[in-house]
Amino acid sequence: GKILDVQGKSEEDSTPDNDNQLWSYKDGYLINKQSGHDANNQRWGTKHGFIYLHAKPDLMLDIRGGSTDDGAKIILWRRKNEDNNNQKW
Repeated sequence: GKILDVQGKSEEDSTPDNDNQLWSYKDGYLINKQSGHDANNQRWGTKHGFIYLHAKPDLMLDIRGGSTDDGAKIILWRRKNEDNNNQKW
C-alpha cells in the first residue's frame, strides 16, 4: 500500500503514525494532522472515486505521470475522461 505524506518528512517503511502522514476529512476539508489548519484552498469534494478541488471542480488529485513508484508526486490536474486510474482513489 501507499500513504499520502507531507514532503520533507520521514519516508522510512513502517514508520508508525507520523503526524505528516495522518489526515482527517471534515466538512469538505482534507486536513493534515501536523499543521491542523484548514483553508478554502484545502476544501475538497469526492465523486465516483475522484477527489477534486472544491473551488475548481475540474482539477483532480492526480499521481504525476501515473507513477506507482514510492515518492511519486501528487499534483492537481484536469480530470481525464480516459486512462484516468492515476486520478482515482
